[in-house]
Amino acid sequence: MSETPGGTEHVTRDVAGVHLEGFVAYGYEAVREVFQRLVDDGRETGAGLSVWRDGREVVHLNAGWTDAARSRPWRGDTLVMPYSLSKAFVTLAALVAVREGALALDEPIARYWREYGVRGKERTTLRQVLTTGRGRARSRGA
Repeated sequence: MSETPGGTEHVTRDVAGVHLEGFVAYGYEAVREVFQRLVDDGRETGAGLSVWRDGREVVHLNAGWTDAARSRPWRGDTLVMPYSLSKAFVTLAALVAVREGALALDEPIARYWREYGVRGKERTTLRQVLTTGRGRARSRGA
């Protein structure tokens, strides 16, 4: 680890064969510790993490492997498939529309989008969709 005048800690180390590299700004050392522990304990095979605050990157870390066989190290330029990433942005946009009064969480979606309200979805609310409840009945075993 090395310190820079800008208040960041640069990290490059190998622990139990797992390579960690990157930096954390002062005050974010606990993020590095948790990140390292997740990879060291095998809960994550490998990962990259970037945290921004007030327009500046305060955490930038890479560790572990890109494959289960642990043959290719995770690097800063490792490409990943971001599954389900859009859900957070859609939810955020919907909640902004709720805040501004354009949508209501507990009104049926069919009120705004008639075509949606078919085949048992007539009363499904935005709240149910955003919380993945979708207003569908569940069996007791589910």
